[in-house]
Amino acid sequence: MKTNQSIDTKHRGAALITALLILLVLTVIGISALKTSSIQETIVGNMREQDLSFQATEIGITAAEATITNILSPPLATSSGANNKIYLRNNFGTTTTLYDWANSAFDTAVWNSTIATEYGTQGTVDLTEVNADPMFIIEEENFRPDSEDPNVRATGQGIYTYRITSRGEGKAASTVTLIQETYGVRY
Repeated sequence: MKTNQSIDTKHRGAALITALLILLVLTVIGISALKTSSIQETIVGNMREQDLSFQATEIGITAAEATITNILSPPLATSSGANNKIYLRNNFGTTTTLYDWANSAFDTAVWNSTIATEYGTQGTVDLTEVNADPMFIIEEENFRPDSEDPNVRATGQGIYTYRITSRGEGKAASTVTLIQETYGVRY
């Protein structure tokens, strides 16, 4: 019996090398896809964290609006907040100087003090999936009387505007959102 020995010895193993190169390319593509997927998961997690923080802050705004709306007559704003925790604009707590929101809004000393009002039950976390309940500060901003007549002005009838500053956290204490809103009420 005759065997065919005319196979070119230079081409032996070419299929194996080609298959290994294709396998290498597929492995690189697979690792790249896994890395991209991992990065996307991190991005989605951060977006969820920011959303939780924002939603908590919005709840603080809503609670502050309800606080103002439930007051039947215009409260006297004070630097101590003694009257329904309504503070003078930029002047609250024990400070004698005006508070600078632009440079100190994330100052935890303000938010961890008795100046800010906590949403829900004081000292407990009433909201799920957040690190802490939202806090808010209400400051009297302006009074616009219904008329410039001194007699009408003296009655206190008109629109009182308040600046509400709310602070919310996500699941992590490092994810913080601050929102300021101007809210008006007619008394």
